[in-house]
Amino acid sequence: MDESGDAMTMQNDVARLIGRWLVGCLCLLCMATTVQAQGFKVELAGRTVSVPAPPDHVPVSEVDPEIFKLLDVTTPPGKRLIEVLVTPLDLERMRAGKIVEGRMFHVYEDRKWAGREPTPQEWRDERENYLRIARRVDVPNAADAFEDMINESAQRKLEGPYRIDIDAIGQPVLYRSDDSVRMFTRMSTSAQGNGRKLSADLLIFAAIAPINGRMLSFNGFCDCAEDAERSEALRAAFDAWIDEIVAENRL
Repeated sequence: MDESGDAMTMQNDVARLIGRWLVGCLCLLCMATTVQAQGFKVELAGRTVSVPAPPDHVPVSEVDPEIFKLLDVTTPPGKRLIEVLVTPLDLERMRAGKIVEGRMFHVYEDRKWAGREPTPQEWRDERENYLRIARRVDVPNAADAFEDMINESAQRKLEGPYRIDIDAIGQPVLYRSDDSVRMFTRMSTSAQGNGRKLSADLLIFAAIAPINGRMLSFNGFCDCAEDAERSEALRAAFDAWIDEIVAENRL
Protein backbone atom coordinates (compact mmCIF):
# COMPACT_ATOMS: atom_id res chain seq x y z
CA MET A 1 0.00 0.00 0.00
CA ASP A 2 1.35 3.50 -0.84
CA GLU A 3 1.88 6.20 1.77
CA SER A 4 -1.42 7.98 1.07
CA GLY A 5 -3.36 4.73 1.22
CA ASP A 6 -1.65 3.75 4.46
CA ALA A 7 -2.48 7.13 6.01
CA MET A 8 -6.12 6.81 4.97
CA THR A 9 -6.32 3.32 6.50
CA MET A 10 -4.96 4.68 9.77
CA GLN A 11 -7.40 7.57 9.75
CA ASN A 12 -10.30 5.18 9.19
CA ASP A 13 -9.08 2.91 11.99
CA VAL A 14 -8.85 5.81 14.42
CA ALA A 15 -12.27 7.03 13.33
CA ARG A 16 -13.70 3.65 14.30
CA LEU A 17 -11.88 3.71 17.63
CA ILE A 18 -13.12 7.13 18.69
CA GLY A 19 -16.70 7.19 17.56
CA ARG A 20 -19.01 4.58 19.08
CA TRP A 21 -20.43 6.81 21.82
CA LEU A 22 -21.93 9.23 19.26
CA VAL A 23 -24.61 6.75 18.33
CA GLY A 24 -25.80 6.87 21.92
CA CYS A 25 -26.09 10.63 21.65
CA LEU A 26 -28.12 10.28 18.45
CA CYS A 27 -30.40 7.84 20.25
CA LEU A 28 -31.05 10.46 22.90
CA LEU A 29 -31.88 13.02 20.28
CA CYS A 30 -34.33 10.61 18.59
CA MET A 31 -36.13 9.34 21.72
CA ALA A 32 -37.85 11.35 24.22
CA THR A 33 -36.33 -2.70 34.65
CA THR A 34 -33.96 -3.70 36.56
CA VAL A 35 -32.20 -6.88 35.35
CA GLN A 36 -29.19 -8.82 36.52
CA ALA A 37 -25.85 -8.54 34.74
CA GLN A 38 -25.41 -11.36 32.28
CA GLY A 39 -22.90 -12.46 29.67
CA PHE A 40 -23.71 -14.03 26.34
CA LYS A 41 -22.42 -16.50 23.76
CA VAL A 42 -22.21 -15.89 20.01
CA GLU A 43 -21.65 -18.39 17.18
CA LEU A 44 -19.09 -17.20 14.63
CA ALA A 45 -18.56 -19.56 11.69
CA GLY A 46 -18.56 -22.70 13.79
CA ARG A 47 -16.83 -21.25 16.84
CA THR A 48 -18.63 -20.34 20.06
CA VAL A 49 -17.31 -17.18 21.69
CA SER A 50 -18.28 -16.49 25.28
CA VAL A 51 -18.42 -12.83 26.36
CA PRO A 52 -18.89 -12.19 30.08
CA ALA A 53 -20.61 -8.92 30.94
CA PRO A 54 -18.82 -6.33 33.06
CA PRO A 55 -20.32 -6.13 36.56
CA ASP A 56 -23.84 -4.63 36.58
CA HIS A 57 -24.05 -4.49 32.77
CA VAL A 58 -26.67 -6.09 30.51
CA PRO A 59 -26.75 -6.87 26.74
CA VAL A 60 -28.86 -4.24 25.00
CA SER A 61 -29.84 -6.44 22.03
CA GLU A 62 -31.60 -8.83 24.41
CA VAL A 63 -33.15 -6.24 26.71
CA ASP A 64 -34.16 -3.57 24.20
CA PRO A 65 -33.73 -4.52 20.50
CA GLU A 66 -35.02 -1.16 19.27
CA ILE A 67 -32.30 0.79 21.08
CA PHE A 68 -29.77 -1.74 19.83
CA LYS A 69 -30.83 -0.97 16.24
CA LEU A 70 -30.18 2.71 16.81
CA LEU A 71 -26.81 1.97 18.38
CA ASP A 72 -25.91 0.06 15.21
CA VAL A 73 -26.45 3.09 12.96
CA THR A 74 -22.78 4.02 12.59
CA THR A 75 -21.16 0.60 12.61
CA PRO A 76 -18.67 0.82 9.72
CA PRO A 77 -18.82 -1.63 6.79
CA GLY A 78 -15.72 -3.44 8.04
CA LYS A 79 -17.33 -4.45 11.32
CA ARG A 80 -20.48 -6.15 12.56
CA LEU A 81 -21.92 -4.99 15.86
CA ILE A 82 -22.44 -8.03 18.06
CA GLU A 83 -23.49 -6.44 21.34
CA VAL A 84 -23.64 -3.28 23.46
CA LEU A 85 -23.41 -3.55 27.23
CA VAL A 86 -24.73 -0.89 29.61
CA THR A 87 -26.02 -0.73 33.18
CA PRO A 88 -29.78 -1.09 33.69
CA LEU A 89 -29.84 2.47 35.04
CA ASP A 90 -28.20 3.88 31.91
CA LEU A 91 -30.56 1.88 29.71
CA GLU A 92 -33.46 3.52 31.53
CA ARG A 93 -31.81 6.90 31.06
CA MET A 94 -31.53 6.28 27.31
CA ARG A 95 -35.19 5.27 27.16
CA ALA A 96 -36.07 8.52 28.93
CA GLY A 97 -33.96 10.65 26.56
CA LYS A 98 -31.25 11.37 29.12
CA ILE A 99 -27.50 11.12 28.63
CA VAL A 100 -25.64 8.00 29.75
CA GLU A 101 -23.74 8.59 32.99
CA GLY A 102 -21.82 5.34 33.40
CA ARG A 103 -19.60 3.15 31.24
CA MET A 104 -20.65 1.59 27.94
CA PHE A 105 -18.99 -1.35 26.17
CA HIS A 106 -19.24 -2.61 22.57
CA VAL A 107 -18.34 -5.93 20.94
CA TYR A 108 -17.70 -6.21 17.18
CA GLU A 109 -16.73 -8.90 14.71
CA ASP A 110 -14.13 -7.81 12.16
CA ARG A 111 -15.56 -8.76 8.74
CA LYS A 112 -12.04 -8.94 7.31
CA TRP A 113 -11.51 -12.12 9.32
CA ALA A 114 -15.07 -13.48 9.23
CA GLY A 115 -15.15 -17.27 9.08
CA ARG A 116 -11.46 -17.91 9.55
CA GLU A 117 -8.70 -17.71 12.10
CA PRO A 118 -5.85 -15.22 11.55
CA THR A 119 -2.48 -16.89 11.18
CA PRO A 120 0.26 -16.04 13.71
CA GLN A 121 1.90 -13.81 11.08
CA GLU A 122 -1.37 -12.01 10.34
CA TRP A 123 -1.84 -11.35 14.05
CA ARG A 124 1.71 -9.96 14.30
CA ASP A 125 1.00 -7.73 11.29
CA GLU A 126 -2.23 -6.51 12.87
CA ARG A 127 -0.44 -5.58 16.09
CA GLU A 128 2.21 -3.71 14.11
CA ASN A 129 -0.48 -1.83 12.19
CA TYR A 130 -1.99 -0.50 15.40
CA LEU A 131 1.44 0.57 16.59
CA ARG A 132 1.84 2.58 13.37
CA ILE A 133 -1.57 4.16 13.96
CA ALA A 134 -0.50 5.39 17.39
CA ARG A 135 2.78 6.75 16.06
CA ARG A 136 1.83 8.30 12.73
CA VAL A 137 -1.87 9.08 12.42
CA ASP A 138 -2.82 12.64 11.49
CA VAL A 139 -5.37 13.23 14.23
CA PRO A 140 -7.07 16.38 12.83
CA ASN A 141 -7.56 14.73 9.42
CA ALA A 142 -8.82 11.53 11.05
CA ALA A 143 -11.31 13.53 13.10
CA ASP A 144 -12.54 15.38 9.99
CA ALA A 145 -12.95 12.10 8.10
CA PHE A 146 -14.92 10.57 10.92
CA GLU A 147 -17.09 13.67 11.34
CA ASP A 148 -18.02 13.49 7.64
CA MET A 149 -18.77 9.77 7.86
CA ILE A 150 -20.97 9.97 10.95
CA ASN A 151 -22.99 12.90 9.62
CA GLU A 152 -23.54 11.19 6.26
CA SER A 153 -24.68 8.05 8.06
CA ALA A 154 -27.09 10.00 10.28
CA GLN A 155 -28.64 11.70 7.27
CA ARG A 156 -29.17 8.36 5.51
CA LYS A 157 -30.43 6.26 8.41
CA LEU A 158 -32.21 8.62 10.79
CA GLU A 159 -35.22 10.85 10.28
CA GLY A 160 -34.60 14.55 10.78
CA PRO A 161 -31.51 16.77 10.63
CA TYR A 162 -28.64 15.79 12.93
CA ARG A 163 -25.15 17.15 13.26
CA ILE A 164 -22.02 15.82 14.99
CA ASP A 165 -19.07 18.11 15.72
CA ILE A 166 -15.69 16.95 16.99
CA ASP A 167 -14.18 19.87 18.87
CA ALA A 168 -10.90 18.29 20.01
CA ILE A 169 -9.24 14.89 19.95
CA GLY A 170 -6.12 13.51 21.58
CA GLN A 171 -3.40 11.41 20.01
CA PRO A 172 -4.20 7.68 20.33
CA VAL A 173 -2.01 5.88 22.87
CA LEU A 174 -1.19 2.18 22.46
CA TYR A 175 -0.49 0.80 25.93
CA ARG A 176 -0.52 -2.97 25.44
CA SER A 177 0.25 -5.42 22.63
CA ASP A 178 0.39 -9.14 23.48
CA ASP A 179 -2.66 -11.42 23.49
CA SER A 180 -4.63 -8.27 22.65
CA VAL A 181 -3.89 -4.77 21.34
CA ARG A 182 -5.24 -1.95 23.51
CA MET A 183 -5.41 1.79 22.89
CA PHE A 184 -7.12 4.86 24.29
CA THR A 185 -7.78 8.44 23.30
CA ARG A 186 -9.75 11.46 24.50
CA MET A 187 -12.29 13.46 22.54
CA SER A 188 -14.52 16.48 23.09
CA THR A 189 -17.58 16.43 20.86
CA SER A 190 -21.26 17.31 20.55
CA ALA A 191 -24.40 16.10 18.80
CA GLN A 192 -27.43 18.21 17.98
CA GLY A 193 -30.87 17.72 16.48
CA ASN A 194 -34.57 18.14 17.22
CA GLY A 195 -33.72 21.44 18.88
CA ARG A 196 -31.43 19.80 21.43
CA LYS A 197 -27.68 19.64 21.87
CA LEU A 198 -25.61 17.12 23.82
CA SER A 199 -21.90 17.39 24.49
CA ALA A 200 -19.30 15.21 26.16
CA ASP A 201 -15.61 14.95 27.04
CA LEU A 202 -14.96 11.30 26.31
CA LEU A 203 -12.32 8.80 27.30
CA ILE A 204 -12.40 5.94 24.78
CA PHE A 205 -10.66 2.58 25.06
CA ALA A 206 -10.36 0.10 22.19
CA ALA A 207 -8.99 -3.42 21.89
CA ILE A 208 -8.65 -6.07 19.21
CA ALA A 209 -7.92 -9.75 19.91
CA PRO A 210 -8.27 -13.22 18.38
CA ILE A 211 -10.87 -14.93 20.58
CA ASN A 212 -11.34 -18.68 20.12
CA GLY A 213 -10.04 -18.40 16.56
CA ARG A 214 -12.19 -15.38 15.58
CA MET A 215 -10.99 -11.77 15.45
CA LEU A 216 -13.08 -9.45 17.61
CA SER A 217 -12.78 -5.81 18.58
CA PHE A 218 -14.04 -4.01 21.66
CA ASN A 219 -14.71 -0.47 22.88
CA GLY A 220 -15.27 0.98 26.31
CA PHE A 221 -15.99 4.62 27.03
CA CYS A 222 -17.57 7.16 29.34
CA ASP A 223 -18.08 10.90 29.58
CA CYS A 224 -15.19 11.15 32.03
CA ALA A 225 -12.08 12.48 30.25
CA GLU A 226 -11.82 15.40 32.68
CA ASP A 227 -12.23 13.23 35.78
CA ALA A 228 -9.00 11.44 36.75
CA GLU A 229 -10.67 9.05 39.19
CA ARG A 230 -13.39 7.97 36.78
CA SER A 231 -10.86 7.71 33.94
CA GLU A 232 -8.73 5.32 35.94
CA ALA A 233 -11.81 3.33 36.90
CA LEU A 234 -12.74 2.96 33.22
CA ARG A 235 -9.26 1.76 32.34
CA ALA A 236 -9.32 -0.81 35.15
CA ALA A 237 -12.80 -2.02 34.17
CA PHE A 238 -11.94 -2.26 30.47
CA ASP A 239 -8.72 -4.18 31.10
CA ALA A 240 -10.42 -6.55 33.54
CA TRP A 241 -13.18 -7.20 30.99
CA ILE A 242 -10.78 -7.92 28.10
CA ASP A 243 -8.61 -10.13 30.34
CA GLU A 244 -11.69 -12.12 31.36
CA ILE A 245 -12.84 -12.55 27.75
CA VAL A 246 -9.39 -13.78 26.66
CA ALA A 247 -9.12 -16.18 29.62
CA GLU A 248 -12.64 -17.59 29.27
CA ASN A 249 -12.10 -18.42 25.58
CA ARG A 250 -8.53 -19.65 25.74
CA LEU A 251 -8.11 -22.82 23.69
